[in-house]
Amino acid sequence: FAQIALYSAIFIPGLSDKILKLYGKEIGWQGWTAALFGALATLILCELYKYLFKGQIKRAKQKVLVKMQKEEEECKNLAK
Repeated sequence: FAQIALYSAIFIPGLSDKILKLYGKEIGWQGWTAALFGALATLILCELYKYLFKGQIKRAKQKVLVKMQKEEEECKNLAK
C-alpha cells in the first residue's frame, strides 16, 4: 500500500504538482536510478543487520522469555 500511495502522490495531476509540489515525470533516469539504489541499499542493509545480529536478537528474546516465566511463577506463588 505504501508503494501505491507513493506513486499516486508522484503522478496524480493536481495532487502531485499543485498540492505536494512534486514533479515525478521530470526527475529523469538519474532520479529513478537513485530511488532504486536507495530501496535496494535499504533491503541489503536490513538483511545484513539481521544476519550479523542474529545471535544478539536470539539472546534478547530468550532473556525476555526467562523474565516473563519468572514473573508468571511469582504471580502463581502470590495467588497461593
